[in-house]
Amino acid sequence: MAYVAPTTRADGYVVDAAEWNKNTVDNPVALNAGALAIASQATGDLIISVSASQLGRVADVATGQVLTSGGVGAAPVWSGSPSFSGIVTAAAQPRCKAYKTGGAQSISDSTATVITFDAESFDVGTMHDNATNNTRLTIPSGGDGLYVVTAGVAFTGNATGVRALTLKLTGTAVSDTQDSSVAAATHIMQLSAISLAVAGDYFEVFAYQNSGGALNVVTGASVTFLSAVKVW
Repeated sequence: MAYVAPTTRADGYVVDAAEWNKNTVDNPVALNAGALAIASQATGDLIISVSASQLGRVADVATGQVLTSGGVGAAPVWSGSPSFSGIVTAAAQPRCKAYKTGGAQSISDSTATVITFDAESFDVGTMHDNATNNTRLTIPSGGDGLYVVTAGVAFTGNATGVRALTLKLTGTAVSDTQDSSVAAATHIMQLSAISLAVAGDYFEVFAYQNSGGALNVVTGASVTFLSAVKVW
């Protein structure tokens, strides 16, 4: 059943049964069934109220835009770069912090060594595995974007040589830091990077020291860790 626009009549006009049924009976049924059409609409358009008695439309747009409020009493608008006045949360946003809690890892003299991690503080997106490829934080499917990555490594005390860390993205260095060892106390180092990454890429941290012999890495979530958070 289709909606039929009512016909205007003058005073004194006699309404017959067919017209009564069309205007008073059939049209409400058609309206309830969704038969009312707005002129010039297209697939994907949004029907909105533009006044107390009139409907209008918001035209569909290309992908990648979101509908934003135009303010009280104004039509909503599509935006490709919306701004927010509150806190935006995303429960599935990829993020992970892995750390070393088991046996100490030995770093050979003058050899850059990738650090393994056997525990997690959190892991949204299954970026890390405590046993398989446990040196890596891997970007999950659909997780392409901009990441903030932070790593920390603590060396056992030794007053000789330098200590260095390198953050790598799928084998390519994205951040480096180096210190001279000045005391025979635990040497704690940290570094960070902001990096674009795509699904399948992975972050690792490498440690280096040249004390003249092997040095162990100190365990603990606050000193030897690797974390990554997708921020955009």
